[in-house]
Amino acid sequence: TEQLRPPVGATPPAVPAVAALPRARRRPLALALVAAAVAAVLGLGLWNVGLRSDRAELSSTVAEQQEVVDALLAPGRATVAPLGADGRPVATVVARDDELQVVTHGLAANDADDSTYVVWGLGQGAPTALGTFDVDGSQIAVRSVGSGQTGLDEFAMYGVSIEPGREAPSEPTEVVATGQVTS
Repeated sequence: TEQLRPPVGATPPAVPAVAALPRARRRPLALALVAAAVAAVLGLGLWNVGLRSDRAELSSTVAEQQEVVDALLAPGRATVAPLGADGRPVATVVARDDELQVVTHGLAANDADDSTYVVWGLGQGAPTALGTFDVDGSQIAVRSVGSGQTGLDEFAMYGVSIEPGREAPSEPTEVVATGQVTS
């Protein structure tokens, strides 16, 4: 095809701005864009790792809470006593004739090397030590308290004490929570 020459006196077409920049100015701009992209990718990667960690923690919490629900819904008659300290709930005793569980949801962690929690049956003369357990964190958890006794569901009240050593004493030293049977 025939090529036409521009008319005499016509202005040449405009050059794009990036092409018009000197080569020395284009390089820092490109480096800044690459650095911003790398920072965005790293930020998204760290956010993804955080989300995965949160998801794993949530799964663990849900599993622990399911264990609590399963323990509370076990078939058979149960005596339930919510325990409080200073007007706030910290634990719940679930007693069956030959089984005792404590649902912890506010008791402070104890040092399992030199102290233990003791569940006490109250309301029938002197307090009766029913078993010991440890608390290792602030999460809701079910602690089975093995005592080998029967009639664990016959008390009108229950209490929890924190005791030095690893065995239950003959009477409570420092009572941290008490509560009456509600069912």
